[in-house]
Amino acid sequence: MRGLFMVLAVASTALLLGLGYYHPPVLWAFVVVGPLIVLGVYDVVQQGTSIGDVG
Repeated sequence: MRGLFMVLAVASTALLLGLGYYHPPVLWAFVVVGPLIVLGVYDVVQQGTSIGDVG
C-alpha cells in the first residue's frame, strides 16, 4: 500500500507539473494535492503507529 501511495504521489506531482507547464493555472491544484501528499509522506515515514495506547 505504501508503494502504491508513493507511485501515485510522484505520478500526480509529475502530471500537475507537466500540465502546469502548458497551462499555469493548473498549478493551483497543488493547494489541494500538496498537503495531502505531505500528510501521506509523513504517515509513511513515521516510526510508530498512528493509533497509540489509550489509557
